Amino acid sequence: MRGDAGPGGNTPRIRAQAFATAEHDGLVFVRMEGSGHGFTPPPPQQDIASATRADDITIRASLADMAENILDTTHTSVVHAGYLRQANRRQLVQPGVRCGADWIEVVYPESATPSGLVSRLFGTECYEITDRFRAPGIAEVEYRRNGRIEFASRFYLSPASENETRIFSRLSIRGTSLLSQLKVSIVRAMLRRVVSEDEDILGW
Repeated sequence: MRGDAGPGGNTPRIRAQAFATAEHDGLVFVRMEGSGHGFTPPPPQQDIASATRADDITIRASLADMAENILDTTHTSVVHAGYLRQANRRQLVQPGVRCGADWIEVVYPESATPSGLVSRLFGTECYEITDRFRAPGIAEVEYRRNGRIEFASRFYLSPASENETRIFSRLSIRGTSLLSQLKVSIVRAMLRRVVSEDEDILGW
């Protein structure tokens, strides 16, 4: 910080409040409160090199509404029919729920595998899908096949205002081939469209 010199050429002292910070996934996390637990980064989603894309978007929706929307698999066949699931192929599934001290997740069986554009991108295999929320504002979606993650997405949610949320997302597809790079780019473009449709409803 810079201050103009006062009488006699003395520069006045300027005090700036210090905040605890941490860097992870290319982002800087700031703890606004003076006390509390330090930042614990979430574990990596992929165990090998992957094709990755990052994105940054602000939408008209509260953080709570946006987190619920990202993790609400059941609405995709209605609101986003064709992208993830077909409206005429809805079915009942029995998910499992697990939780920890600061996270909760829902695991959907392979019968819940998407039937829309995503299924054509990822192939005809069946996937176990995990939707997870980590306090205070991280949403994650993972697609597993034979126990290993094939596609992973992580959304860092930050309140921009009372009714706006800034979303920093990271999408990754297993492998670094040109095909994997193309797939993850298509998924990012598709999710941008999906988020736009959600904003039309949540930001109403």
